[in-house]
Amino acid sequence: MNNKISNLPEDKQKILKALINKIKSEYRDDIAVVVCYGSYITGSAYQKSDLDFFFIPKSNKGYEMNMQFIIDDIGYDFWPLSWDRAEQIANFKETIISIIAEGVVVYYNESADLKRFNSLKERINELTTNPENKNILINEAEKLLTRAKSIYFEMEYISEEYALVDSNCAQILNLIANATALLNSKYIKKGVYNIEDEVKNYSILPENYLKHFNLAVRSSSLKSKKEFIKKLILNLDELLQHNKPKKELEITNKNFKGFYEEIKSNYNKLIHACEKKDYLKVFFTAHSIDSEIKNMLGERYKDFSFPNLIKNINEEDYEELKKVAHQHEEVLINLLQEYRINIKEYKNIDEFITNIY
Repeated sequence: MNNKISNLPEDKQKILKALINKIKSEYRDDIAVVVCYGSYITGSAYQKSDLDFFFIPKSNKGYEMNMQFIIDDIGYDFWPLSWDRAEQIANFKETIISIIAEGVVVYYNESADLKRFNSLKERINELTTNPENKNILINEAEKLLTRAKSIYFEMEYISEEYALVDSNCAQILNLIANATALLNSKYIKKGVYNIEDEVKNYSILPENYLKHFNLAVRSSSLKSKKEFIKKLILNLDELLQHNKPKKELEITNKNFKGFYEEIKSNYNKLIHACEKKDYLKVFFTAHSIDSEIKNMLGERYKDFSFPNLIKNINEEDYEELKKVAHQHEEVLINLLQEYRINIKEYKNIDEFITNIY
């Protein structure tokens, strides 16, 4: 038996034994594994701590083991977790990674079930220890930060009620803490309320991270809370962008197949909009072209002399933008020709029909 389990208080061991005996007698083929996690596993339990545990069902009947109960004034939740959701967690699609990474199996139905659960642990270990996976975790961190920004926007521009702002702050701080952990190729082990302990082994931290974190929690001023949250978001965003691995783009037929053929219609649309002096269409089409080219070329965009479409959007002078649009398209064509990117272009429909067969 795992030392962490054998060292559990006697009452917790009795609870575990009772649940496992019930499984063996009534749900032997319906539950794959039972896992303990939380304070007793991480070493942060106190006198009134509950025992955190979950089980993975193998059948619909297995879900019947879901139960909540109170013993000696302590609440317990023995809850089901599907294999699908467990795999999502192991791939960092949720922030409760520790329940699997730190979890201890106390029961399994057959060796294949134990092996499957251990493979989830191995996946977490692979993602957090292999430098090649850094970008995966940073991408997940960016998703958490995007959620934090969305909540901040509502809080900053909609809410003026202290209780609601405080609740939003708690959500944002949780997201920021988890995103910061991912930036360091780690996950929150003991909870956000142990933030100072969590960050001890982090090599990358936003400026004044703990100071701003604590002030956002403790400030009695709405204005101050919002300001410290904003600083945390901006500083973390800057670090994420700085630490994002830069992959050199290869301009090849494989990477650029069909790119010009797709964007060609946008160039035509922009030129036509200029001729019709349709400002809204000009505005959105120019931005669309600019965005697509920059997203496609990434860091390589600055290596090429694309004229500035956005700067030349002018309701008083459509001819200049029309001229720049032609120049912009010409730069793209020259770029593709330089790297010998194939462009599928036919003189007329007959030539197209002849060549597709």
